[in-house]
Amino acid sequence: MKLRTKKSIIATVIGAAMIIGPTAAFADATPAPTTGTYQAQLDAFKIALAKWEADRLAADTAFKAALTAYQTAIKAQESARKTINETFKAALESARKTYQTAIAGTPTTGVKAAALAARQAAVAAATATRDAAIKALPVLPTKPVRPVLAPRPIRPERPAAPEKAPKTPKDKAVVPSPSKSA
Repeated sequence: MKLRTKKSIIATVIGAAMIIGPTAAFADATPAPTTGTYQAQLDAFKIALAKWEADRLAADTAFKAALTAYQTAIKAQESARKTINETFKAALESARKTYQTAIAGTPTTGVKAAALAARQAAVAAATATRDAAIKALPVLPTKPVRPVLAPRPIRPERPAAPEKAPKTPKDKAVVPSPSKSA
């Protein structure tokens, strides 16, 4: 009796596993999307297209604004560097003229050495001033990168029209043509 009960329990468990097992193993985790009518798909496409267009325009506008700000920063830095270099050149020219004035005529060696030392000191001061001014310039921002857009939504395909049955010619009464054999 125990053996028979044991066998029937095992058979019941195996049978239940065969019935329940495959359905659980092969069940989809996500249900298949339901396809609506073509008009519903077209409406969803139009909404997605309008959103895509708005996102594209917003990204493009933001990129253009960032690019304009970047170009403005570049121009401001170029202008500042130009002013710094002009000031540096003016200081060098002043030091050169002072040196030329000091050694004009027949100066002694001591006067020439003092004039040369003054010129070298003036050049060193101008160089230090220029380097400090260049270091004080603001750091340029990184050049903006054109945004990568999501792909454009794809228009749904129109459903195939049902095939029409071929037209059958309508029966026309055959009218004999008059013959010329008279």
